[in-house]
Amino acid sequence: MGDVVGMLITDNPGLAYGFFGDCNSPMRTGDNNFQYPCSGEIHYCGQLISGCVWSTRNALLANYPNTYLDIISGLAINTIPLHRGGGIEPNITIDYLTMDDDDGDIWNGTPHAAEIIQGFIIEHNMDFGVVPQIEHVPLIDNEDSTAVFGINANVYSFFSMDNGSVIIFYAFNGGGYQETQMTNTSGSAWYGEIPGPPYETTVRYYIRATDGAGFSSTSPESAPDSVYSFYFGPDTIPPVFEMIDYPPNTVNLFGPYGPFIITAWDIHGVNETSVKLHYRVNEETESELVLSPTGNDNEYALNSLDLDRRLNSGDIIHYYFTAYDQARTPNPGRFPQTGSFDLVMATSEVFEDFEEFGIDRWNVEGAWSWREPGYNGGHSLTFGPNYPNNADDLAYMNFGYDLSPYDDAKISLYHRNAILGGDTCFVVASANGGGAWTSVGYITGYPGNSFFYAEYDISSILSPQNHDYRIGFRFISDPNTSAGVLMVDNIGWVVGPMTGIDEPLVNIPNNLSLGQNYPNPFNPQTNIYFELPSNSAVTLVIFDVLGRKIATLIDGRMNAGGYTIKWDGKDYSGDSMSSGIYFYRLVTDLGVRQAKMTLLK
Repeated sequence: MGDVVGMLITDNPGLAYGFFGDCNSPMRTGDNNFQYPCSGEIHYCGQLISGCVWSTRNALLANYPNTYLDIISGLAINTIPLHRGGGIEPNITIDYLTMDDDDGDIWNGTPHAAEIIQGFIIEHNMDFGVVPQIEHVPLIDNEDSTAVFGINANVYSFFSMDNGSVIIFYAFNGGGYQETQMTNTSGSAWYGEIPGPPYETTVRYYIRATDGAGFSSTSPESAPDSVYSFYFGPDTIPPVFEMIDYPPNTVNLFGPYGPFIITAWDIHGVNETSVKLHYRVNEETESELVLSPTGNDNEYALNSLDLDRRLNSGDIIHYYFTAYDQARTPNPGRFPQTGSFDLVMATSEVFEDFEEFGIDRWNVEGAWSWREPGYNGGHSLTFGPNYPNNADDLAYMNFGYDLSPYDDAKISLYHRNAILGGDTCFVVASANGGGAWTSVGYITGYPGNSFFYAEYDISSILSPQNHDYRIGFRFISDPNTSAGVLMVDNIGWVVGPMTGIDEPLVNIPNNLSLGQNYPNPFNPQTNIYFELPSNSAVTLVIFDVLGRKIATLIDGRMNAGGYTIKWDGKDYSGDSMSSGIYFYRLVTDLGVRQAKMTLLK
């Protein structure tokens, strides 16, 4: 502002006379054409504000030859306290208009608005939006042959706007533009109509507003290079879909699976009751379920898909989505357009990366917390940093997996650690929902400043009778110095073959049957074979001669086919049974079958 004050005191645009020894030549001048934005250093860009003030001074001189200097000097000095910006920006123009205003509303004009706009905006591009501002919601496709195509817009202008100053330019198909005037209905509101186009016509249009000072703007801003358009005719375009969330491939053979969340959008809206998930397992008969609106725009969800049966490793749930729009003749949409999405019963799954849920799905004690970094740069389950002495703190998942069908399973994870000697984190697993924990490995030492992959075998606690497997980490530190940290991330399962279950037969059986176990007599295990002619709920239970249940080998839904089930000669508690006669009973939707066998030690 020193340059501005100097110019106004001397009424001369020359600045810093004599700086280089020549008292007749200024170092810089306010009589310039500097344009906003300016990216140079402050003394260079300072000439932009000097130019704005000098140009405004010249415009005032032309209209107010006796008072021009008083006017511009008063504005320049009094705007100094208003400016709160960090540089020379267009809001300085507003500061000058504010100080010039006489009624508390700069948008209805100020006494010297024309000269300030000339000096700041027209000559130096310090435009804060003085050109008319147009707000308009574009018209959309319409198949109503009786429709009236009314255009509504709000136009905000610094200068007055008269009827005829807001114009709609429109064109049909590839023809040239025609124009029709909009009328001011009240305040900033304007209305006009596009004369009825022929049916089955693409209409292009834009709006232009010109204020009383000659400033113009368009909507869209780049019109006519970019314009609005809509189609007047029958709707033949189906809904558009986007996947929001879906279940990953999993080792969970029992379900339920979800959530399935999509968006389905159409210019005429989507029939909410028509948004469906279609699914089938392998090559079975397809089924469908209706998704529900979530409350978010155009979003629909199926939170849970429960098949009410157990699947097998390698089984695939194929699924896709459909929906109808609300056109006069509804258009069906399909997502994906061909084929399907696949949810695979896999042999590995990473179920926790600590991003979506943080540690909300974990119970944590002591120094366990949710921190950065993680394996992929996000977050991890962390003990520490600078963990305490004499710690014995457990962190464990508060949800379970049913791993009962598997012969072997491992915990998989990535860890990064700097654990001092004498301190250890034990990796623990539970087969009964956290009721009892078994150590399956440990993490200790300082292997390096990276995340390392590790697996921990939990096969020793697997049993067909247990259905709630969980993972935990118990950190134990000694009384000596502790200053380290442990980070665990990307936790999952790696599973092996399923317990005693072969693949279904290629040919579907014709009848329900239960075969004789083999070998028989047996010690310590035997195989039981049965055939299902169709999908069914299935239980296979072992009884002793007194009718007491000894073990349940299967309890769930199964596909049609032939199956071999292994019994290891143990009861629900995992204790080996004594020699004797036992019965095995198969109960299905199709009937009941029973046979006996002999355990001989």
